[in-house]
Amino acid sequence: MASPQTSIPVIAPGALGLNTKAESLDLGPFWSTEIKNAVVAADGTLGARKGWEKTFDTALESGADIKSIHEYIDSGAVSRIIYSLNNKIYESEITPTEVTGSITTPTADNWKFVTFNNKCIGVQAGHAPIVKSDGGNFADISFDTAPSDPYEILAAWGRVWYVDSDRQTIKYSDLLQEDTMTTGSSGVLNMQTVWSTGSDEIVALAEFNNLLVVLGRKQVVIFRGGEDPNNELALVDIITNTGCIARDSVQNLSADVLFLSEYGVISIARSLETGSLPISNVSENVANFLSLIIRSEPEDNIKSTFNVEDGYYLISFPTANRTFYFTFRYLTDEGQETQDLSLKARISKPRVSVWTDITPTAFAYTRSGDVLLGKEGLIGKYTGYQDNGEPYDFEFKTGWFSGQGQESTIKKVFKQAVNTIKSGFSVPVVFEWDYDYQPTAYGSGLNEVEAATSPSEFGIAEYGISEYTASNYVSSLIYNMSGSGKTFRMGFRAVIDGANLEIQKTELFIKTGKINKRGR
Repeated sequence: MASPQTSIPVIAPGALGLNTKAESLDLGPFWSTEIKNAVVAADGTLGARKGWEKTFDTALESGADIKSIHEYIDSGAVSRIIYSLNNKIYESEITPTEVTGSITTPTADNWKFVTFNNKCIGVQAGHAPIVKSDGGNFADISFDTAPSDPYEILAAWGRVWYVDSDRQTIKYSDLLQEDTMTTGSSGVLNMQTVWSTGSDEIVALAEFNNLLVVLGRKQVVIFRGGEDPNNELALVDIITNTGCIARDSVQNLSADVLFLSEYGVISIARSLETGSLPISNVSENVANFLSLIIRSEPEDNIKSTFNVEDGYYLISFPTANRTFYFTFRYLTDEGQETQDLSLKARISKPRVSVWTDITPTAFAYTRSGDVLLGKEGLIGKYTGYQDNGEPYDFEFKTGWFSGQGQESTIKKVFKQAVNTIKSGFSVPVVFEWDYDYQPTAYGSGLNEVEAATSPSEFGIAEYGISEYTASNYVSSLIYNMSGSGKTFRMGFRAVIDGANLEIQKTELFIKTGKINKRGR
């Protein structure tokens, strides 16, 4: 007698994000083992990332890469976008105007800008610090005694903190005086007297929970008392098993600080919460893949941003054509079984995706909620569903899965898949399937999302989706399948060209074969 047909429902396939650490295991269909140009959508499903649009038409400086972008808020609360390329500095993402001014001629574009006391201040290795006010041009800062070509800068507690070229000395200014370094309440902090594991060098500075965080290459040192450093500065903690390898990987999330180490993306807050537990590597599920990318990228090329509104961290590796996306809006479920909140925070990780082709050379997140991207002579705005007028690929494959208990030993014959797709007007969607850990797809099918489909036909309320507009219709695509196996994974591919696409649910219809009896 033929076995009855049954179904396996998979809601939000692949939406736990990329996991290369355990890709060869029976991960289940909610993880991804391959991913390209995906994000976790607002409803927790996996969808295509947005694209970018240029904010002005003609590329500057023969299309040189923009290496730094900063939103400067001036004395009138006006937002001014500052960016550097081809040894020049420009202002405005709409009508570019050169504001390099009278500064000593730059030989690089790796500026770090901060807003301090209604001014914009910039530093980079081998260059004198620079400053501009409101709509004026940049000029070299006229110090009483200048710091030595500082590489790093922090504006915090009413002072500017400069890291000297020796990468050991932190010099902090007098209150509200970026140019006063030897009088008033200015001072010096020599990290050579603080490092706990031999010699080290400062890579970056950050302020976190009213603490001064000094990120060395091999360790992280945390001080309190930044409000009155001459009298109150005191050591709080030294984290010795990791350090920062890229200045512009550091992002302050208000409740956390993220930075790139040689092991991956590290969370300061989770490391402090967990005390003696290992450092909190929020990229642990992709650490093996990320480490390969890190080794191939010059550290000055590595750039990052954090989107406060949508809760994601981006870090770009332009040489490798990879941008890693970490969303903190939805965490993985790895820590859900523990009642220890600090342990849960350390174990649960942000969901991860990898983007290609968009590859920014700089980032800025603005107070209006826009993510700006540095491109070849252009500023791009992260929006829409084309890359500057061009289509891009969206694809992912789930983890392998074989079922639960006795079902995992049974050969399964896959007959049909019904995929619930959100949006994606007239987009051809390729559905493919693999069996038993084979490296290539066993079969695939092509189906096209209809241009207009009523979502009410498909009973979508069960997925927690209650509102629809012209931009988020839901379609049901049917794919006839072939082949069989004990272990299975599925994948989706589509070309994004003007419309969003999200994979809501897959219903797999199967028949089962005989149980493989094990010998005693």
